[in-house]
Amino acid sequence: MKYFLQILIILFFSYLSISQNCNEITINNSNDQIFYIDSNSINLNLKYISASQSTKPSQHIWQTDSNTIINQNNLITINITNPGIYKYTLYRNQFDINSINLIQNGSFENGNLGFNSDLMYVTPVKNNIISNGIYTIVDKNQLLSSLNNSFSNCQPADSNKFLIAFGNNNFEELIWSQKVPVKKNKFYYIEYFASSFDTINSASINLSINDDYPNNYFPISSANCNWQGPYFFWNSGLDSIAEVKLNNYYSLNGCHILFDNISLSEAITDSCKVIFEVKKITNNNFISGRVLNCCSKPISNSLIKLIINNNIVKIDTTDELGYYSFDSIPIIANPTNEKFRVELDYNKNEPYCTNTKDLILFKKDFLQISNLNKYQKIIADVNDSGNLTTLDLVNMQQVILQINPNYSNGNIIILNDYKNTINRSNFISIPSNTVGPYKDLNFIYNYKGDLDCSCKY
Repeated sequence: MKYFLQILIILFFSYLSISQNCNEITINNSNDQIFYIDSNSINLNLKYISASQSTKPSQHIWQTDSNTIINQNNLITINITNPGIYKYTLYRNQFDINSINLIQNGSFENGNLGFNSDLMYVTPVKNNIISNGIYTIVDKNQLLSSLNNSFSNCQPADSNKFLIAFGNNNFEELIWSQKVPVKKNKFYYIEYFASSFDTINSASINLSINDDYPNNYFPISSANCNWQGPYFFWNSGLDSIAEVKLNNYYSLNGCHILFDNISLSEAITDSCKVIFEVKKITNNNFISGRVLNCCSKPISNSLIKLIINNNIVKIDTTDELGYYSFDSIPIIANPTNEKFRVELDYNKNEPYCTNTKDLILFKKDFLQISNLNKYQKIIADVNDSGNLTTLDLVNMQQVILQINPNYSNGNIIILNDYKNTINRSNFISIPSNTVGPYKDLNFIYNYKGDLDCSCKY
């Protein structure tokens, strides 16, 4: 319980610093942010696609406002039955390849130094008698000559030396422990290698940190000298010292086991937040879309009108994700002649909003150093010529210097993007002889010349 509360505390404060969507989480293998329930529920697969910097496994913690899922996988499946806006934040803990191992002599290269044990140490001697309650440290050169032949096939997981333990029949018997200083409120990666050398007297190891057990009971395989590398992530919380213990959790006739490469190091924690919306389709008379700027950032509180035969029949405003929708559209008398239209309302007299960063983005595209996206190219055409030329650049400079107070034809550009067709218009017409629902009736709302999307919308 203590370990779980520590995780919740650090994730809460990390959550406060995350403010926008992360494109590295896909939903059903897409970057869509709206999904539709057309029956009783919908299953969504959330997947974190960012590559790990290490080949070692990562820990993934998926968190909502009311739920936390700790998972070793980067993929979770959630079932949603109710419409609404959903927020998931992923925290990924990774092994840091540049981090220093805080465990001293974790590979036992310095022999019997730097750790404690309830077992008694003995020096390995050729043909010595093996009995429970002792441990020793050998290297691979001593292995064949100092101990009996049952160890002859064992090789250390790494380096030259390792620890051999002959435990008693005591539950939670301490095999190895060490105290190390740690930073507060940090995630740590801990790993050790273990192997059974006795197929009968194999062991189950429990790792504890400050007498807390972060779900790390691990049965060691009874296969002869099969090295295994259990790993765990631990959050220090308010602790500044970590006492790491490896205990014999259970054995029938003692614990015959090898240990090597015990390590504790700072982990890297990154985070990613995704917000998506689920809507419920009640009939075919359903219309939905989104309002974004040219950088694909959502614009909230935009007024959207549904117009039928030149009459406004419904009004909606976009939510925090930029979505709008119309459901239960009035049944029309003559559908083949009815004219549907979705229209974005906007202020044609907005002041200009262009800065020097926009000029740099324009020049980089013009010189083919980097490329503007398909929407930015239209937004950069401030003189409405249909092409990007040096005249657009001059016009932007004049507006910034207030030589010209505004752009010609207004300072706002409205585009609509429906069925992969971009039109420069603030409305989308829907053919009356087609069958809904109608999805992705999207608008691009942008200031002219605002290529870096720094303006407030």
